[in-house]
Amino acid sequence: MFPLNPIVPALACITLPVGLDSPQTRIYRSERMTRPAIITVVSVLCLAVAACSDSSPGETDEYTAAMNAGRYDDALAILKAQREQNPHDASLIQLEGLTFWKLNQYDNAIERFEAAVRLLPGYPEPLEDIGYIEMGRKRWAQSETAISRSLAISRRNARALTALAVVKLGTNNAAGAKVLLDEALRVQPGYPPAIFDIAWLNYKWVK
Repeated sequence: MFPLNPIVPALACITLPVGLDSPQTRIYRSERMTRPAIITVVSVLCLAVAACSDSSPGETDEYTAAMNAGRYDDALAILKAQREQNPHDASLIQLEGLTFWKLNQYDNAIERFEAAVRLLPGYPEPLEDIGYIEMGRKRWAQSETAISRSLAISRRNARALTALAVVKLGTNNAAGAKVLLDEALRVQPGYPPAIFDIAWLNYKWVK
């Protein structure tokens, strides 16, 4: 057993400037555009998957080509075939989740992320992904549960702390959001999304 692809959380840190938008819109937009859109740079991702599994370069090239061509059903079929050879490869399962997310099949994506967590209980990324999906659906309680589970595994995660703060703002809990944003900046001083969200919080809530 091996950890999931480290490129995934690295790419997920990318945020896009969208003006003085709400934290909920900004973080969901940035994460939804980057995490499933990892697929658009999936050749890099799949190289790492191939390096830690028994999938051949030809198989990962085939998957990459299918994703880049928008043939998502074919891509899922390729992953399924690879998983038949590597049934306990959590990286492949997480890729399935990301592919379903790309297809806006949120329930299927969540099921795949949960399956990845069952294989690697100490890995927080799939839980964080579930939190982003639920955030996008404004299902704040489910989002908070998923992100909190992620933080229970690894608390020193400025991105997840900021995401949880956004969930708090979604339920008008500005005080709770401020506590989490301050913690995010202690974990990672200068973390841009946390700075942005504190500014937005002050703009909207502090009178």
